Amino acid sequence: MISVICVYNKKNVLEEQLLRGISLQNADYELVLVDNSHNEFSSAAKALNYGAQKSKGDIFVFCHQDILFEESDSLQRIEKTIKRFDGNVVVGAAGRDEEDVVVTNITHGDQQEYAGSKRVEDYASVQVLDEVLLACSREVFEQIRFDEVSCDDWHFYGIEFCLSASTKGIPSVVIPFKMHHFSQGKLSVGYFQSLLKVAKKHRKDHKIIRCTMSTFNTNLMGTYYYVLKHMMSLKLKGQI
Repeated sequence: MISVICVYNKKNVLEEQLLRGISLQNADYELVLVDNSHNEFSSAAKALNYGAQKSKGDIFVFCHQDILFEESDSLQRIEKTIKRFDGNVVVGAAGRDEEDVVVTNITHGDQQEYAGSKRVEDYASVQVLDEVLLACSREVFEQIRFDEVSCDDWHFYGIEFCLSASTKGIPSVVIPFKMHHFSQGKLSVGYFQSLLKVAKKHRKDHKIIRCTMSTFNTNLMGTYYYVLKHMMSLKLKGQI
């Protein structure tokens, strides 16, 4: 069985988007919904670890509240890919490949534009996956779990998970989804704070981190340059 785990704070968004698409799925699944409308959880890592503890499935699918599965076999596709790798893989909907190109078949925003410039037909290997959707076997999750210390906000928890998986020889792959993400990723102060912590934790093993938002060096000077540059840009735009 597949456990679909979602932390949400807007019940109407959850019902109109995620639950609408999940109801069409032809796989055996359970819904594990973590209500954070009253800010009980201080981070995505804590909320999703809590959800995983409550789950009964052999496969965990962690996803945002504002996605819509547009095909009835989406969960089956996740299950088949995980079995194809004998359970030792992290599966997702988007990532940035070694050519520094975002690979995905999902669309996002009001204009329903593709979230990346490269499509995937079977699967594509990436360093880390976008947090809009992450899936893995129970065994992989129990080896790693979401890092509640490095990721004590609502950002980078999935990126950190994939990096930790890679140190154990577990790859991350993007598979084709016909799926829509209603919002678009945004940078915030919390995003940069989590970035600094994750870069510090993984810089010995990874000189560069390629995530869907951007690519950055993990060395101390490179990380701080990236953070200062983007924070100044957002400040000038009045976005932070």
